[in-house]
Amino acid sequence: MSENGEDQLVGEWLSDPEDTGSIKKYGKVSMTFTEDGRLIYQIHSSGETKIMLLTYRTQNGMLITNQPSAPREDRTAFSITQEGKLILVYGVDKCHYIRIHGSVARDDRKRT
Repeated sequence: MSENGEDQLVGEWLSDPEDTGSIKKYGKVSMTFTEDGRLIYQIHSSGETKIMLLTYRTQNGMLITNQPSAPREDRTAFSITQEGKLILVYGVDKCHYIRIHGSVARDDRKRT
């Protein structure tokens, strides 16, 4: 695992179904973090999916994202719980995400 936490993020995440407040406020979200620093952020609502193609990096517990088509860095505090849930903090809101089955963090993958 990297010291910045990027290895823990790699994989696919989905809004935690138990986090009804965040889903109500932000919609059902899925995120795919790739090893090469890309983030596919999708909002699923009302029969449509909005897709944002971002880049990301981490630094000191912050997820730093940027949308190349409209460059501007956004910083979001993040953590991974002992249960393996991803928590992103948007202002006063804490949004919880679960790893999609079969998606593993980079440091959990078999090395050859």
